[in-house]
Amino acid sequence: MPRIYIFLFFIFVLGSTLSASEVFCTHCKKKIVGNYLLDSNKNPYCSKVCFSVILPRCTICKKVIDGPYRSLNNKSYCSDKCFATTLPKCKLCQLPGTQFFKIAEESFCPECMKLDKCASCKKPHKALKDNKDGRKFCENCLVFLIFDENKAKELYLK
Repeated sequence: MPRIYIFLFFIFVLGSTLSASEVFCTHCKKKIVGNYLLDSNKNPYCSKVCFSVILPRCTICKKVIDGPYRSLNNKSYCSDKCFATTLPKCKLCQLPGTQFFKIAEESFCPECMKLDKCASCKKPHKALKDNKDGRKFCENCLVFLIFDENKAKELYLK
């Protein structure tokens, strides 16, 4: 009686074949004598090398995945490290994540959203400039803002 071991992706058959007929490798088409591997559809493979052609490959590092893995949008990732390279990054801290707040098409993580926000663009910033009236502005917005009443009136009248 053959012994059958079930692994994550394949069945390893030791001893005699499951049927009296000859068995050929699904990949290389060679006759199999002795032990062989079966995939989930019971297709035989003569070796792990031949069997590996049906295993998924990591989208990032291209390694054959022969263990647990992540899958997202029909793409496979062999590790959390490879998966993390595909995640969006926070505009400020540059850390990858799965939860973000979007402001003007830029993504910010929950931690960075706790920072003070610019009174003009409403984006969080690590360094804001204080205005005389108590509002805080980022350097990007300060370039475009007018605080002088006479300059503002002049532009308004144009």
